[in-house]
Amino acid sequence: MKKINRINFEKEVIKSENDVLLEIYGKFCPACNFFAPKFDSFAGEMQEYKNLTIGKVCADHNYIPELKNSKPYTPIFWYYKAGDKDNPVQYEGKNDPEQLR
Repeated sequence: MKKINRINFEKEVIKSENDVLLEIYGKFCPACNFFAPKFDSFAGEMQEYKNLTIGKVCADHNYIPELKNSKPYTPIFWYYKAGDKDNPVQYEGKNDPEQLR
């Protein structure tokens, strides 16, 4: 899993040739902290997909213009499809690795 921040966001997400699944979390968000171990396990399982990058970014410590309206009260997930990075899809299901998959 890649740690994404304001410095590497463009390189690791926007300019990446891979699809990117990005978790946006808050350092003090209870739901984010509760889900973190499950997401980390999920990210480990997804490593077999070489054309998929899994990343996470802390919204509390990184101002990223593309994510300015994504201050989480619960983890937020964006899927950036290779070749269509201008139109990310926000996952709106439950915080459940099976549904996220």
